[in-house]
Amino acid sequence: TDSMLVNILSYLTSVDIISVSRTCKRLYFLAWEPDLWTSLSLTSPTIETDRAIKSVLDVLARNSGLSSVRSVCLNGSTRLTDRGLALVARRAGQLRQLEVQHCPGVTNGGLL
Repeated sequence: TDSMLVNILSYLTSVDIISVSRTCKRLYFLAWEPDLWTSLSLTSPTIETDRAIKSVLDVLARNSGLSSVRSVCLNGSTRLTDRGLALVARRAGQLRQLEVQHCPGVTNGGLL
């Protein structure tokens, strides 16, 4: 059933959920269930982090899931910039925790 699949998806990382969402229509719709997106983690140095943040937040906004995002971890995202942080700040209104370490593209201005 769908609830069992969503439960299985809940054990995956954000990047893995995104990958699974590309496999078929059914998994696409299940992968964007708001309950799966209380935490967003994009920590790979190879990810186009700003673009990934925009894409994820756009899809969550269409599925009424933006309010579910409580925690964002961007540690080690070498392609993260101040622009990506601004997107998170503007769009994830219920954010309670933000982790940003070892991100050379982020300046002091982006944190203020």
